[in-house]
Amino acid sequence: GYRNEYGALNEAFSDIMATAAEWNLEEPLSSNCRLAAGQTRCADWLLGEDIIIDPTWAAIRDFANPASQGQPSHYDDRVFYSWDNGGVHFNSGIVNHAFYLLVNGGRNARCSGPADPQADCDIFVPPISLAHAERIFFTGFGLLTEQAKMCEARDATLTAATELLYPGSMEDQVAIDLAWQAVGRSEQDCTAAPAGFSISLADRTLALAPDAAGELHVDLQGGSQNGPITFQVEHTAPMQPTFDPSQSVSPNDGTTLSIDADAGAASGAYPLLISAADGTQTRYASAALIVDGIEPDVAVTSVRFVSGATVLTNGTVPLRVYWTANDGQSGLSSAELDHSLDGSAWTSIYGPGTPTGVTNFSTTADTHQFRVVGLDAVGNGTTSEALVTSLVGAQETAATYKGTWRRYNAGTAWGTTRFAKRRGAAAIFKFTGTDVVWVAERGPKRGKARVYVDGVRTVVNLYSSSLSQRRVVFVAANLAAGQHTLKIVVRGTSGRPRVDVDGFFVLDQ
Repeated sequence: GYRNEYGALNEAFSDIMATAAEWNLEEPLSSNCRLAAGQTRCADWLLGEDIIIDPTWAAIRDFANPASQGQPSHYDDRVFYSWDNGGVHFNSGIVNHAFYLLVNGGRNARCSGPADPQADCDIFVPPISLAHAERIFFTGFGLLTEQAKMCEARDATLTAATELLYPGSMEDQVAIDLAWQAVGRSEQDCTAAPAGFSISLADRTLALAPDAAGELHVDLQGGSQNGPITFQVEHTAPMQPTFDPSQSVSPNDGTTLSIDADAGAASGAYPLLISAADGTQTRYASAALIVDGIEPDVAVTSVRFVSGATVLTNGTVPLRVYWTANDGQSGLSSAELDHSLDGSAWTSIYGPGTPTGVTNFSTTADTHQFRVVGLDAVGNGTTSEALVTSLVGAQETAATYKGTWRRYNAGTAWGTTRFAKRRGAAAIFKFTGTDVVWVAERGPKRGKARVYVDGVRTVVNLYSSSLSQRRVVFVAANLAAGQHTLKIVVRGTSGRPRVDVDGFFVLDQ
């Protein structure tokens, strides 16, 4: 039947054939193709995106990031849904992603970088051309039996690349080998230990700055043969590889491959093919050299209020700082989110460490600056532009009131509270900024209010089983720069009519 891995391979082959055709045909922009934000051509790595009606569903398949459509991108994450014949429409994403990596290069989409503890995140695939990749996959799948598994697909595509289509092409051999390794199907995963001897690499990627040097240790296993084993390496510029202690070793020894990157070498991924021969058999190990002269990509994107948070009596309000720190080459070594108060010295509020992208930060009204400092694995460092944010706190007296509002002194350092119970009573707060919050009490007798920001209505319910003071009960974020109006209108909820205004906070960023 049409099940399990051989069913997933059939699905993947169909997907790959269709996507390769899309790239080769160069569908014109005058057609009905759906363009994502920033996309300038119809050809892409989505499948079926032009037939999707639901805007929340981008496509049927996503080769670049299978998880976006519920598919795994690594063999360890495959699913076995009985209603999908063992996951034929899901596990095809593993093979699709291997093809994507073969053409585009990079790491598995599920990996945050080379230090990600998930399996095979250390692998960086050096890309080859689409023309070679499609021929390799089409020829390889043509060699498969009806019930082949992904290991057979790996072996068949490697055979297609190195024996049938491009014999002697080190670049193709390394790329197809590493692409399958990146999705969890290496030679070690797929075959029993070979007779005689085998070689492997503890690290399958070596990252260097231009004009730097590093090492790859080649492990030798087995060694039942009597003669020496001789190592060779095929490579491309900008590498200068040497073996240490020597290229020829005794059966039970390994060796170390030392690599120097040329000065001024262009940043990118370069293939390495290491071979070991004993005169009878030859074993291979694939690796990639990353030359990285590119600084990490770091930025502070926004600062936002936290809905439901508690404002302290001294006017301290919780914020969330959204920021990014990424490095697509050697990987991020550390990232630090810094803060400066009204031009003061910078202090760290997060890091160094693996970034989360969101940092909670409580503060009082003032002018705040945030920046990100990033460092990659080979020593390239950078600092983002500072995001300047003005935080203003306003007591309830900053609003104008219509209808009957009473004053309640809570005895707190942050001031008194206005409240109303009559339907239609309104509080109007004018402000200049991009984000605003309304601070109020919640409680058993608190009711509903209609809230308008520049005329756009929302209903807020202040009910809570217990009384809680100074809560952020409403947030409007990402408004256009300039002046805005926040209007709170008592709805007059039966049995719990009271609506409070304890104050406001405004961000301008």
